[in-house]
Amino acid sequence: MSQRWKADKREVTRQTVEFFDALLRASPDGIVATNAEQKIIMVNEAFCGIFQKRCADVVETDLLVWLEQLDADAPRRWAELADRVRLGKASGDVKVRIQRNGGVRDLSVNASVVEQMGREQRGVMVSIWRDVTDCKRADEVLRESRRQLAIRKRIDKAFFTDTEEMYGDVLDIVLEALKSKYGVFGYINRDGALVYPSITGDVWEKCRVPGKDIVFPRETWTGIWGRAIMEGKTIYSNEPFRVPEGHIPIFRALVVPMIRHGEAIGDLMVANKATDYDENDVALLELIATHISPLLSARLRRQEEEKARKDAEDALRDSERRYRALFEQAADSIVMVDPQTGAIVEFNDKTHENLGYTRQEFRKLKIADLDVIESPEQVAERVEKIAREGAGSFETRQKTKSGEIRDIQVSSRVISVRGKDLIQSIWRDITEPKRAVEALQDSEKRYRALFQQAADSVVVVDPQTGALVEFNDKAHESLGYTREEFRKLKMPDLEVIESPQEVVEHIEKIIREGADSFETRHKTKSGEIRDIQVSSRVICIRGKDLIQAIWRDITDSKRADEVVRESQRQGATRNRIDKAFFTDTEEMYADVLEIILEAVKSKYGVFGYINSDGDLVCPSMTRDVWDKCRIPDKDIVYPRETWGGIWGRAMMECKTIYSNEPFRVPEGHIPIFRGLVVPIIRHSEAIGHIMVGNKATDYEENDVALLELIASHISPLLSARLRRQEEEKARKDAEDALRDSEQRYRALFEQAADSVVVVDSQTGALIEFNDKAHESLGYTREEFRKLKLADLEVAESPQEVAEHIEKVSREGDDSFETRHKTKSGEIRDIQISTRTISIRGKDLMQGIWRDVTARRQVESEKLAAAGRLAARIGHEINNPLAGIKNSFLVVKSALPQGHSCWEFVKLIDKEIERITRILHQTIDVYRPQPRGPEPLEIDKTIHDVIALLATECRTHRVSIIPEIPADLGHVHLAKDALVQVLFNVLGNAIEASPEAGKIRIALAAGKKSLTISVADEGKGIPADIRSEIFEPFFTTKPVSGKAKSGAGLGLSICRSLVESMGGSMDFESEVGRGTVFRIRLPRSHERNHHKEEGVQP
Repeated sequence: MSQRWKADKREVTRQTVEFFDALLRASPDGIVATNAEQKIIMVNEAFCGIFQKRCADVVETDLLVWLEQLDADAPRRWAELADRVRLGKASGDVKVRIQRNGGVRDLSVNASVVEQMGREQRGVMVSIWRDVTDCKRADEVLRESRRQLAIRKRIDKAFFTDTEEMYGDVLDIVLEALKSKYGVFGYINRDGALVYPSITGDVWEKCRVPGKDIVFPRETWTGIWGRAIMEGKTIYSNEPFRVPEGHIPIFRALVVPMIRHGEAIGDLMVANKATDYDENDVALLELIATHISPLLSARLRRQEEEKARKDAEDALRDSERRYRALFEQAADSIVMVDPQTGAIVEFNDKTHENLGYTRQEFRKLKIADLDVIESPEQVAERVEKIAREGAGSFETRQKTKSGEIRDIQVSSRVISVRGKDLIQSIWRDITEPKRAVEALQDSEKRYRALFQQAADSVVVVDPQTGALVEFNDKAHESLGYTREEFRKLKMPDLEVIESPQEVVEHIEKIIREGADSFETRHKTKSGEIRDIQVSSRVICIRGKDLIQAIWRDITDSKRADEVVRESQRQGATRNRIDKAFFTDTEEMYADVLEIILEAVKSKYGVFGYINSDGDLVCPSMTRDVWDKCRIPDKDIVYPRETWGGIWGRAMMECKTIYSNEPFRVPEGHIPIFRGLVVPIIRHSEAIGHIMVGNKATDYEENDVALLELIASHISPLLSARLRRQEEEKARKDAEDALRDSEQRYRALFEQAADSVVVVDSQTGALIEFNDKAHESLGYTREEFRKLKLADLEVAESPQEVAEHIEKVSREGDDSFETRHKTKSGEIRDIQISTRTISIRGKDLMQGIWRDVTARRQVESEKLAAAGRLAARIGHEINNPLAGIKNSFLVVKSALPQGHSCWEFVKLIDKEIERITRILHQTIDVYRPQPRGPEPLEIDKTIHDVIALLATECRTHRVSIIPEIPADLGHVHLAKDALVQVLFNVLGNAIEASPEAGKIRIALAAGKKSLTISVADEGKGIPADIRSEIFEPFFTTKPVSGKAKSGAGLGLSICRSLVESMGGSMDFESEVGRGTVFRIRLPRSHERNHHKEEGVQP
């Protein structure tokens, strides 16, 4: 029995030892046992890991030796602990700090004496070594969080004051928190200037800067505070600052802008801390700025609203003044009547004057004293009715002081003046009541539509009975009742929270106080309980007080509040991601990935996007993944054809995929045991993906939901970032293309053989021009830039230049010839081709000027030579022709009219006349020598020509309509030449006009020039022959028909005559609608002033 007992005891001892050994191995804390001499007799692996030694190297060694390696003072503290524990036979603890992995770790050592040991093991002490670093750091974070919360609470309290002292109070709190001597706290006002209502108390007195101010316009923003606001980022420096003379010295400074909705609304600046500013100061001041931002934004908005309120009060006072002026100056009688007594309380002068009373006499009257149709009782009833109904319109008769009876149309309404109801009446003609009634009906319709279409339930309750007097469809439909069922209910039938007695008391409270807002619960017809927000007020309808209430079902919104609380826990992650996304560096992807890995508690991950080529780019991978990966030719860009595994499937199928099984990966890839991939979707297309791997535990639906939420949040941010990158690239490409185009255009512009100018259509100023433009007219570039188009123009007056510019702007382009004056006074013939262009949204005119003076001189010389030739030919032909004509006259006189050849006599006679006419016209073309200029009345000359053509008009059944202003005064022109031009142009118009056609001749005169325009309603001139119209011998007239056949010299002669008078002639034509010829002439022309004019044969 004794042996069995011993065997059992040994077995129990063995099992105890095995259990204790297992406990030692499994414990995450270090466990060590020492004897009285501090020799280590037992130790676990966790303890050895502290010293990074094997257990065999530690056992049987002196514990104090190892303690001395950790901390020079540790052996002493351990000895004191050991003595205390052994003497008191109680446990105790000591703190030890160690250096490990480049950082400091805090250990808590707890020791106690083992009492149940053998005699040889007396004095054994067991100690447990626990790493408490994370706990201490958590305590520090908690303390810091509490400190920051206290700061925010103090700031909140300061912000709830309405005085400007708030800024100083907040600044004091900030300076205390940042341990700084000086500081400023400012905001950006509505004009965009920075205002510093608070500056550290003694700074303002010490500052000796001339003209110091607390308002800084944007253009004065300088230094680090200016940069911080304009760049929207924190800036600090621990170096002495350069400050204006008289400014207090600044040795160190930290500036944080306050950002609201992506824009700076103010800043916080602290300075001259005793020690350098560091990242902790930055983080704290940024936290304070973030907290202040919505408070400051709300305060600034409230200040603007307060200003708007004051402006509204001023407007109200102005309105009162305007109303008083309107009241007194109204064309109608306006009276105000006391509905209780019928007395006339107020009236304008028109009222008593119309009825023949003085103001003092009229003030003593009542309405009944004036009314003729109704008795005093009926008048009282009508007044009472108007007071009850709020308005009224009717027709009546009133008696003046002299006894005259007058018909009066009365329009009345009730108004409240200083809390008292009065009746305001306007007495005027009979049309006004109809308008008033229509306006009243429209108002009723609008109110009824608003009542029925309101999104909330609207009910009117009788406070005496609790009955539902009126309600919209929303009221009964939202609670599941028909209108008939709902009408039978009372408020206690719906109320869940309050008893019927409490409902009655609540109604009495609303009647007493006038209004109330509260939350309650209503029961639907089906028994469902709904949360209701009630806003009620007392209204008076037809003299009875009722309660109008708006019920808003907030059941869903309250449930949404619960969802909001849950989302707030996720909000921190989204906020960190948002902050990371607001950086512009590629490090953003890595920062976001770290936040995701922390949220999903995963070891590895990638965050990538699809670029414009459709490839997946992974700019961020877990920091050590890239270094550990041994795949040959590894890359961060994956073309679509390489997409494989679950991440490839997730991208192509646009769905989340995860697996908790080990992955097959390429050789050299880091092992992946678990993985979760979520594609980032935007507008139903994958734009990127997030993949996390190797979480310590399996991925589950909560992880999926969280990562999908993060991906959904990232989606618009990533899409916007990618779009911004593409837009930036496109913008740069466009800028490069624009610069190339500008260089090509500039080269063409400057190297053009002709003058090229760009003119402002509004002012006629020369905005841009090439060197040819100013050099050809003898100006320097600086002189030419100061000119306007009218300064160069000779053929047109400034007014005509403006009208010509307006015409080009309207029609888009034009080509014409004119004359320009050089700097030396020389006149040059210029051929212009111009069109409108748009530069930066502004319409301008681009013109190409070609100097054709030399060409015109050559043409003139050719014309002179042709003239001389024509004169000689004419002379040579004229003599034989005269002999032929004389001989023919002899033959004609000898031949009897009845002769068979008599018909050829007429034909020969006609052809001889035609040859003579052609000969004379030919000579005239090349030798236009009108008589010299003479004073003439231009309007009379035109009317004389029209009179001479009257027979021609009757023959062709057309009419000439003159549009000639009177009293144009005299002009100095060659009259014969002018009459010949008008005869030719009007004659052509008559021949071109259809029967019953109208020809309009108009004259527009300026100070130095005049324009005659002749417009017909003919077929027009085809575009393909318009360039030949003024050429000699070109004609559009048929050989026979209504029009006389011509030699094609009329218009050529006309233009020559016009040019000989210093003018110009052109035309506009539209096929099917007619032609307009314009003749531009100077008001005074001296031939010897323009030696180049005309041709001297």
